[in-house]
Amino acid sequence: MSELDAYLTKHYLNTEQFANVSNITIKELNELLQARLIPAPSYIVTAHSTLKSHVFGEMAAPSATPAQYFHPDNTVWVMKAQQQIKTHGIHAAFEGLKESFILRFQAALAECNRRIWPLKDSFNEDGSPIHQGLDARSHVAWEHLLYGTFGLCITHPVSEEAIAEKEVLQEKLNDLSKTDFTAAEIPSLLALIDAFAQVSMPFSPIEYPLSSRKRLIDDFRLRLKAQQLTIRPMSISDAAAVSALLPALDYSGSPLDVERRFTALFTQPDQIVFLAFQNEQLAGLCHIQGVRLIASDGYAEISALVVNTALQRSGIGKALVSHAKNWAQSQGYERLRLRSGLRRENAHLFYEAIGFSKKRASYAFEIQTNISS
Repeated sequence: MSELDAYLTKHYLNTEQFANVSNITIKELNELLQARLIPAPSYIVTAHSTLKSHVFGEMAAPSATPAQYFHPDNTVWVMKAQQQIKTHGIHAAFEGLKESFILRFQAALAECNRRIWPLKDSFNEDGSPIHQGLDARSHVAWEHLLYGTFGLCITHPVSEEAIAEKEVLQEKLNDLSKTDFTAAEIPSLLALIDAFAQVSMPFSPIEYPLSSRKRLIDDFRLRLKAQQLTIRPMSISDAAAVSALLPALDYSGSPLDVERRFTALFTQPDQIVFLAFQNEQLAGLCHIQGVRLIASDGYAEISALVVNTALQRSGIGKALVSHAKNWAQSQGYERLRLRSGLRRENAHLFYEAIGFSKKRASYAFEIQTNISS
């Protein structure tokens, strides 16, 4: 099963499955879709190995299983359509559904304007509606509902209220992500990201790099957490904290060992150890040293780079490497290198993602100097 198939199977229902849980036949489902009375499938995997959605268009999807995929919560909209048909007939059902959606959506937006974020194109400062802006938002939302957009991006698109909340949270995050903020504001921004993450779908692996989730949840969270970091050179008083971090790098050493090594290390030129702290707790370490050669111009080398296991994938390693690069430049080195074990494939992906390129594979040879031969 492809990664895309696994995602679609976990989060969506194919046509037959969706008809079954909606207690209708496939023919009845198609009639509702043709009359535009319910949301369209959020995804279509074609026989030509492409993935189609209203949001992202058509993208290559090799090895994916051809099918139409509906959000399971769209059964709610099937029930609403059936009720409208029963009450008003199929020809009048569209207008009835649209009118009901717009009224409820506008009421939900009014609540979001009061509680989450001011919608300045749709409401005045006193909360009274600006009809032109409010109507425009509502009609766009209705079209997105029918296109299957909300089934693609909202965790539970079961109501106008759920749709409005996600849309306004996204608008708020989008606006705030473009502004400057203080350290004191970061906790509330992280809480806002968490709230948005709760109501947002994870997106398919093909679309994720282009998604609002990557930009407004994962990337913005990393940016905020990076600003909570304090990075400074190590001092001998940090020995105990550094000793506790070393096992994550498959090394060990007591606080006294670290003190001894640190003292010896800094009798040598071109050596520095940067420590990263998050909320005053040691989060990562980067040791850089200069290597001067007769055969070439030399380089700076990262001899150790480690991040607390619980804090990995939060931008700390990238921030430490940035400090290492700046230090290397300040010391006159034009190249920054690091070495990594052949089996550390995840680490290799990280290094390449932040700009390093592989040069060569090599062996390390070692000989004991304290044994007479």
